[in-house]
This record gives sequence, structure tokens and C-alpha cells, in this order.
Amino acid sequence: MALIINAPSDYLPTYNTPKGDGHPCVKIEGSKFYLVYEESGIEHERKLAKDLNELMYYVFDDITYLMASDYELKNRESGEDPRKKLLEKQLELMNKISIPFAERLRTRISNILRVSPYRKPPKFLI
Repeated sequence: MALIINAPSDYLPTYNTPKGDGHPCVKIEGSKFYLVYEESGIEHERKLAKDLNELMYYVFDDITYLMASDYELKNRESGEDPRKKLLEKQLELMNKISIPFAERLRTRISNILRVSPYRKPPKFLI
């Protein structure tokens, strides 16, 4: 999946051994799959996935977000809500990996935009 979108290797999670810098780490404990974020020995977040497919969604949600953030920063347009370009790019990348993953992301984005729609940035940012 990472090869399909040409994901940078440093965006991929570690397995079983956290870096300790907030980078995601995949952990499998028995029949449970986790994506864990740990920094300086403190666990900040642990996402439980019911199966390998859901774990892969979590992993690639993170990776595509980072890649889309890089893209948006390089292609920022004055007067446009930066989330627009970022979320469109993330959805495009996720669609290359898996249509069901893209649909799940599309639903989440719709829910976010319902609560916090796109806005023009304040003039001092333009």
C-alpha cells in the first residue's frame, strides 16, 4: 500500500518497538491490533483496531494526512482555507490505496466540515 502512493519510509509506523518521539507504532497483543503513539516513555494515544483491515486504515489515515500536509504546504494558495487542498489530497491518496478506506475518510471529512465548514483565512494571513 505504501508503494502505491510512494509514501516516505519515515512516515511508516514502527512495529512493536516505539521510537519514543510520538511516531506511531503497531503493536499486536494476542488477537488485538493497536496503533500506539508514545513520546518520552508516555503513551499519548492507543487506537484499537478490530482487525488487520481497520489497523491498515488507521496507519494510512496518518500517512496520507502527513503526505497531504506536505502537498498543501508546497501548494498553498492565498485566500483559500488550507484544509480544502489538504483534505482533497488526502482523499485522493486514500482512494489510490482502497476505495472503502476513501469512503470512510470521506464520511469523516463530511462530518468535520458539517461542524467546521471551510472558511477564508483572516486577512492578516493572506
